[in-house]
Amino acid sequence: VSAVHALRPTSRLPTIQMQDLVKGYSQSGSAQNSLAEGDNAVILMELDGSNAGASNGLKSGSLMNGVACGGNYTTIRGLAINRFALAGIEVSQTGRAPLQCFPIGGLHIWGNFIGTDPTGKIARPNLVGIHFGLNSDNEIVGDELLSLGGGNPTPYPFLRNVISGNTSDGIRLDSTDAINAPSTAHHIRGNYIGVDATGTKPLPNGRYGLFADTGSTNEALHDSIVGAHSTDGVRIVGGANITFRDDAIGVGIGGASLPNAGDGIHIMGDAQGVTVSDYYPAISQAGFASIANNGGAGVYVEGDTSTVDFVRVSIGRNGGLGFDLAPRGVNPNDAANPGTGPNQLLNAPVLLTATYDSSTFPPATVSGELDTTPNSSNEIHLYVSDKCNPSGFGDGEGDYVFANVTADSNGHATFTLTEYLTPGTAVTAMNRRFATGTDVPAIVASEFSNCIIVGDKVFADGFDP
Repeated sequence: VSAVHALRPTSRLPTIQMQDLVKGYSQSGSAQNSLAEGDNAVILMELDGSNAGASNGLKSGSLMNGVACGGNYTTIRGLAINRFALAGIEVSQTGRAPLQCFPIGGLHIWGNFIGTDPTGKIARPNLVGIHFGLNSDNEIVGDELLSLGGGNPTPYPFLRNVISGNTSDGIRLDSTDAINAPSTAHHIRGNYIGVDATGTKPLPNGRYGLFADTGSTNEALHDSIVGAHSTDGVRIVGGANITFRDDAIGVGIGGASLPNAGDGIHIMGDAQGVTVSDYYPAISQAGFASIANNGGAGVYVEGDTSTVDFVRVSIGRNGGLGFDLAPRGVNPNDAANPGTGPNQLLNAPVLLTATYDSSTFPPATVSGELDTTPNSSNEIHLYVSDKCNPSGFGDGEGDYVFANVTADSNGHATFTLTEYLTPGTAVTAMNRRFATGTDVPAIVASEFSNCIIVGDKVFADGFDP
């Protein structure tokens, strides 16, 4: 077995100011991860900041006399980066270089263990795992987004990072000058955050798995596992156009319970145009919800002008509601819709019946009604679960079918949905539509409706009960 080569700088490392390749996999005996789920990378290069004083590990982006390009297109691969007093990896600009220095695809961070030992199983904390600060843009952590050429349908395994065991946040996106020097367009895909390299055991960061503040726009967290934190898995404080897709929050490979003690995702600060969608494929195929086990809500939204879309998400078995619009707990429907509050406190549908008739195809028929803005167009999504949330509203471990409905001049609409469901299935619904009067065009979603159980209408022999 090859030995780990540990580099222990005794002072701050030089800032990366030109394109570079930092490649730990060049060490003899090292190997990239080859597992679709889990991480068997053999990392033999360790960057240990124990003796480096109050410094970051690798830093990219600080300008030299206003002319350097800040290390764009630099790739960092195959390292265990640990025990730095500040961030394991820091990207920030103190000013703007010429435009040609900022092409799409800044720093590429691939196949590293950040905040752990070289096995990816023991915490060796930096203060923060990765920090994207002033003027940072278009960094890639793990794989590129699918829409921009990343692995299809799942991320390439050899690009996965384990970002765990750090004292504060796993990944921090922030800027002290949100208007003039934002932290923007970072693509974070296919990583393990707060869990060890197996994807099944806790190795939490000390605060949040991912934190993004008001200076964060066009950010993306896709196809990642975020679990085991003592607060929220993800905390968003403002910002705009942030997407979560195919993530597992509070649950690991094989359905391992890795609860975040707070909310799975907590969105606040009047964040605009946030989207939470879809489910982690390997976990869903094993029969588990993808946002589950968290101590608070699966997704909690506050802020009077926050707008969050929620669609096709597999969510359930959290301590609070699956999708919760402040204040905490079930919001009663009201006549003033849209209202003032997160997602304009969009009214939820009301389910009335869920019948089963074995002589019809599909055999299950769900009916309900909606009271909302007069003459508005709405999209009703039907969700199913093994059981109802204890509140009687939600959850939604599977998104089965949807229907477009238009409210009449009084704001009332009815709907009927048919589906191949079995008796005893718990059914809920959610409403989606375009927000009105917002600065950023956005789709918003209601909380889950009341939960009802699919019942028998006709006995199997065809006779009425």
